[in-house]
Amino acid sequence: MGTARREETDGRKRRWQQHNADRRQAVIEAALTVLARDLEPGAELSVQQIADEASVHRTVLYRYFEDRTDLDVAIQQEICNRAGELLLAAVTLEGTPREIVHRIIAAYVGWGAEHVAWMRDRKSTRLNSSHVSESRM
Repeated sequence: MGTARREETDGRKRRWQQHNADRRQAVIEAALTVLARDLEPGAELSVQQIADEASVHRTVLYRYFEDRTDLDVAIQQEICNRAGELLLAAVTLEGTPREIVHRIIAAYVGWGAEHVAWMRDRKSTRLNSSHVSESRM
């Protein structure tokens, strides 16, 4: 009976971990949407903007991220992962060296042209934590 209880607890724990991972990804997606749609060059990305897009209270974001830096890094990692996937797909040994380089550069430039807001200097879109208590930073 103790084993069944442990397995049940482990199952709940796994479901809860998956729920948290899904919510964390939803918050990152919301941040990317705000960056692409709403943010003017040089403007700061606020936690409130992300929370509004994710349809959660801004304090809820910190259930899924340790602090502002963790959120900021997660957003940057997602952008890099998406660019990296595209670039890896372009890296093949088909064609001449010139064609290979051209294909990789074209993939990068094309992705950058489609995602200009994501390519901006991340320092200029640093999360604005004016609404977050100092203890959360």
